[in-house]
Amino acid sequence: MKEQPKLLAGICMRLAWLHRMAERTEAEHDFIAAANRFFQVAYETQLDSLDDAYYLHMLGDTSLRLDRISEARRWFSQLFAPANSGYRYIELARDAWAEHRYEQETTN
Repeated sequence: MKEQPKLLAGICMRLAWLHRMAERTEAEHDFIAAANRFFQVAYETQLDSLDDAYYLHMLGDTSLRLDRISEARRWFSQLFAPANSGYRYIELARDAWAEHRYEQETTN
């Protein structure tokens, strides 16, 4: 039962991707928001800390996609803490943050 929020978050991310491919941005946004909520529940209710880096990365990434910059910064900063040294997810987070910064620089 503890895996249910993680599973639902993954389903929401896949549905968001399908809506992105169909250029339905409002529905994509809705599913990313739902995934963010499920990832947060999963992170808060997990039994062990093996998935911490994964959840922190996904929470930061979905927050960025929802333009919740301060939330994304908070999740990514927790990911970069020494206790959560999931190298793969740290690299993914750095890439996502760099992409966000590039988009901000090119739109301003």
